Amino acid sequence: MMQLAFRFFLFLSLFLFLSLSPASLSWAQQSPKNKPAETPTQTVTMEATEEKASPDETPAPLNIQPNVIWQMLQENPLEENPKPTNKNDQPVQISLPSDSPTPQQKTEPPSLPPLSDNIPVTTPTSLHTEDPATSQSSEAMVKILDQEIYQFLTHFKLTEIFLALLATVVFIFLLHKLNRLFTLLQKMLQSRIATYLPDGFQFKTILLFSSSQLGQVLGTFLKGLHLLIGLFLFYWYATLAFSFFPATRNIAQVLVHYIAQVLEFIFMSGVSFIPNVLSIIIIVLVSHYLLKFIHFLTIQLVAERLKIQGFHQEWIIPTFKILRFFIIVFALIMIFPYLPGFDSPAFKAVGLFLGVLFSLGSSSAIANTVAGVVLVYMRPFKIGDYVKIHQIQGHISETSLLVTRIRTPKNEEITIPNATVLSDSITNFSTAARKKQGLILHTQVTIGYDVDWRQVHQLLINAANKTDNLLETPAPFVLQKSLDDYSVCYEINAYTNSPSTMSVIYSELHKHILDAFNQAGIEILSPLYASLRDGNKLTLPPVVADKV
Repeated sequence: MMQLAFRFFLFLSLFLFLSLSPASLSWAQQSPKNKPAETPTQTVTMEATEEKASPDETPAPLNIQPNVIWQMLQENPLEENPKPTNKNDQPVQISLPSDSPTPQQKTEPPSLPPLSDNIPVTTPTSLHTEDPATSQSSEAMVKILDQEIYQFLTHFKLTEIFLALLATVVFIFLLHKLNRLFTLLQKMLQSRIATYLPDGFQFKTILLFSSSQLGQVLGTFLKGLHLLIGLFLFYWYATLAFSFFPATRNIAQVLVHYIAQVLEFIFMSGVSFIPNVLSIIIIVLVSHYLLKFIHFLTIQLVAERLKIQGFHQEWIIPTFKILRFFIIVFALIMIFPYLPGFDSPAFKAVGLFLGVLFSLGSSSAIANTVAGVVLVYMRPFKIGDYVKIHQIQGHISETSLLVTRIRTPKNEEITIPNATVLSDSITNFSTAARKKQGLILHTQVTIGYDVDWRQVHQLLINAANKTDNLLETPAPFVLQKSLDDYSVCYEINAYTNSPSTMSVIYSELHKHILDAFNQAGIEILSPLYASLRDGNKLTLPPVVADKV
């Protein structure tokens, strides 16, 4: 960075040197943009001498007032063939009025400091006369004038160069100190992070930034701040350096004008934004305390210290989430008109674009959200219930505004959209068990007409009593579902408070039914089974058949 700054300073010094050359100075003086300020004109009198000056004789140097010379050169420019204005060589009077400007005063002398007061000056008209002696004397005086002007301009140029070099030295010094300061800040930052945040920055149990990531983020911020301050110093230096020289003074004025416009815009924008900031603060405070009040009511309802008739316990948390969502959205809608640039065409175009995307792509999402809200207040199930939805049976593992998730007995996680859940039938096996009424499990068997139904009832009830997780009270009971062509359909019904293990209960119940009927020597006939008694063995296991 220092090498780049050194190269830039070399280039800037070369530019300033070229701008201070005689050609650039003459261009700056003749430029309409560098016209000096108007000064009152003066009346100058000069007497032409009759004595002939020798060529080798050098008159004494004169103290010249450059602004007077400049004004006279603009009033009476030198001509190639001048005509004498006074044939008797009388003193020439040049009256320069100070009140009313003349057409020749459009270009005025620069405001330079006077070197002397009230000096006799030879006018351009008297310098070109037909008298040889007067002409030689005039040429000598012109040489003297040139020397004085050159000395003055040289002194003026050296002063400006000195000031520019001084500003350059100050800028380099400040830039060097700035680099050292930010290098020290980088080292202090790394050491403080290693000391106070060795495990990174955490919010509760969430790791937001590790120590290395936090160091990179803060280091990048310091680099950006370093660059911003460096650019500000360079802008200040360039403006100050350009203001020292007439040829570049307009550039400095432009730079000052730009930074003044930016600062004025920032200041005026900040002042005009103060009422909007107050409105935003009021909206944020009202929303914040309203959310705190709703949170307080939620805690009281959950702890049952506050009860609302007809407001179920399952509605508390979902209602709090819904109210919180609508309060935040309403607050944002109220804040948006007070944000800067809200009425700009770009802001409106972005809002319209987002609205179109939301309307085109969120039709199903909105349907699922509405269905989720309806399901919350329908209360068909809650987390942990064993249900059957859309021919899928399992436990409710998660509910949200968009989907419902079910974990099956095979440990499968199935996600069902809320719109599908709302449009289909829902079977909840846990509701009756939760109310201590018990869920009735049932299964069917078909027995031939040759078996006494009382014996069948007793065998089925004994099998149910041997099954775990089936209640003895209320007692199991048997229903004769139908009298078919070749068999009778019996249904065993038993109560349970463990619907989540109903698959295991059914499996164990079926085993006990098989054992009970096999030991009793009774055939279990399927609905399509037909028994032909032509001497064949009974449809019993071999050991049981031999005993029969």
